[in-house]
Amino acid sequence: IRDLVRSRGLGDVYKRQAFTLFNLGRIDLVEGATVSAVERLRESIAMLREMNERSLLPDVFFTLAYAYLALDDMKQAVHNMIEGLKMAIATEPLNPMRFELPGMALLLAQQGQEERAVAFYAAATQSPYIAHSQWFEDIAGKRIAEIAARLPPDVAQAAEARGQGRDLWQTANDLLAELESDWDAEVS
Repeated sequence: IRDLVRSRGLGDVYKRQAFTLFNLGRIDLVEGATVSAVERLRESIAMLREMNERSLLPDVFFTLAYAYLALDDMKQAVHNMIEGLKMAIATEPLNPMRFELPGMALLLAQQGQEERAVAFYAAATQSPYIAHSQWFEDIAGKRIAEIAARLPPDVAQAAEARGQGRDLWQTANDLLAELESDWDAEVS
């Protein structure tokens, strides 16, 4: 079907197909069909790259990172986070750090950095899109809330306050530097 769409110059149809795969991957994640999510998200990325459509790619890369976190594949999760952050920083999307910060919160939680995880999720909720999204609540919010509940109340409140005061673009650049540094150390 991709060849047919391309040959007829139906770029909008092709983009909608890539967007549909992205959303089906998000549904798969919530339903626990992680392997299917990985397949759909990889296909969406391939299609978006083929079209040089960079505005949606950061979100798809981070959603793929969520899937790899669910599969406990830290190497692939971090790789996709780095790709997504690089593109988000370069393209400055309309909703900055929409998918990136909750993903980082999950990664930090998985690494045992609970206070930082709470702070990053609080930073993410600066966006009404995240703060009011059932998908983000299901994918990351519930887990981060459980972590915050285990922390002493003053520590959790301080972490949330730090997160809500963060500049999102500076946070993105800091995260990219941290991930690349950790990634380089892990690969070496």
